Amino acid sequence: LLLCAHAAALPRPPFRFPGANVLYQPTFVRAEAARAVTPRGVSLVSLFGWTLGGVFVADWVDSPIGRYREVAVLSGLVFRGGTLGAWASHIVVSEAAAVEAAREKPRQQVV
Repeated sequence: LLLCAHAAALPRPPFRFPGANVLYQPTFVRAEAARAVTPRGVSLVSLFGWTLGGVFVADWVDSPIGRYREVAVLSGLVFRGGTLGAWASHIVVSEAAAVEAAREKPRQQVV
């Protein structure tokens, strides 16, 4: 059974996912490579030509769209509008409902 929630029915961000299984493998990324995939208007945080990126893997057990899995390539630390975060240059999810929700409500804060 695939439960597909329309993005308009999702709760307001920031989204919280209790009981998620998460793995983060940090790595240093050359700032030049990270800037190539970071959009304008987002400041890359770097020191001596490097930033912190990595791979983020999650099994979202209980989310507004149901259970799904996600893999994100984090290209670097970024700063925008007074907020520090990580820019994901690539994201793969296991469920179509997660793709639909992300396309209809892009770049929302997820906690």
